[in-house]
Amino acid sequence: MDKESKIGEIKNDSKNVALVAATSSEKGKMIYRNFKTKEINYNEFKLAIFPPYVVNDNWVEIQWNLINETKIIAGYKTKKATTTFRGTKYTVWYTDEIPLPYGPHKLFGLPGLILESITHLDNDIIFTANIVCYPCENNQLIEKPKEIVIKSIEEEVEFKDNFQYYFNTEFNNQMKDQGILYMDEIPTEKKIQKKRQILTEKIYEWETKDTKRLKQGIDYKKLLDPNRKKEKPKPANDLYYRPEPMNTQRF
Repeated sequence: MDKESKIGEIKNDSKNVALVAATSSEKGKMIYRNFKTKEINYNEFKLAIFPPYVVNDNWVEIQWNLINETKIIAGYKTKKATTTFRGTKYTVWYTDEIPLPYGPHKLFGLPGLILESITHLDNDIIFTANIVCYPCENNQLIEKPKEIVIKSIEEEVEFKDNFQYYFNTEFNNQMKDQGILYMDEIPTEKKIQKKRQILTEKIYEWETKDTKRLKQGIDYKKLLDPNRKKEKPKPANDLYYRPEPMNTQRF
């Protein structure tokens, strides 16, 4: 990236278009929880051509299963607990020697500080405390994250589910008279749900089996390149080709 490029800037010449996108922020990722007002907010970095923003999340009480197992972490005797939060299973170890209901990510509500959490995905994500200072002085001022753009959690989920549509729309608005960026394929409910399966938050408390996650009222066929070339089917003698049954469809 040249020194004059700005994050989020679209640079173009006669042949190419380049997007300068951010992958991190000097502020870092922050999840802020206020137990008095029951607020939970978190910040999101500048994403592609979109400015950074803050999400106002819902205060969701987590239902924990307490298990009669213990182990030592960072010199503290901890107890085991499990839960499922927004579609993902978690195993944590907490200590009532530090009677604070806090934990990493959005985990909270146990009768002690969580010193280890395991997020059960295809590859488990493990956070473990190595050194604990308690009680100790802390002069750090913890402030609620602030940005100009603020979204509700419902708006954020709808935005992420339909990100490709919003990206193409905003990109084309910024690149007027410079050509059109087309979508690669028509999005579907199944594709959105499949994408969610790799995320830690797969389903939300307001959603039901009838919830529509795909942005409605859009003629997606008009967003596809009319001159795109369809892939030719592989020959039947290809060792890696397996014809699909006639009554199935690919999504």
